[in-house]
Amino acid sequence: MTAGEQARTAPDAWAGLTGCLRAVFVTLAADRGASDLTTTRLPDVEVLRAVHAHHRRTADILLGRARDQGVVRPDAAAEDLLSALSALGRAVPPLGAAATPDAWHLPKKPP
Repeated sequence: MTAGEQARTAPDAWAGLTGCLRAVFVTLAADRGASDLTTTRLPDVEVLRAVHAHHRRTADILLGRARDQGVVRPDAAAEDLLSALSALGRAVPPLGAAATPDAWHLPKKPP
């Protein structure tokens, strides 16, 4: 949650958003269980509900700031970001395990 807090106050909304996403994927690549915890709904676990609510609020804030600064589409919504994160979050840990831990963000070389 620290990365989200830092991203919320970054002067440049795009840098805050992308920095937060990088931190999320670094965590997911290093800890396969993190993806399960962030995408699983366990309504009886108050701590997990609080984490989900914090992530949702962070996504709202980051996208709102990015929209205000004109660096994301005006119709980008937190649900879009969270859905993409959920899908990508499932792919990152196996990719890191199959290749190198940082393989998820290595740029592809042109053919």
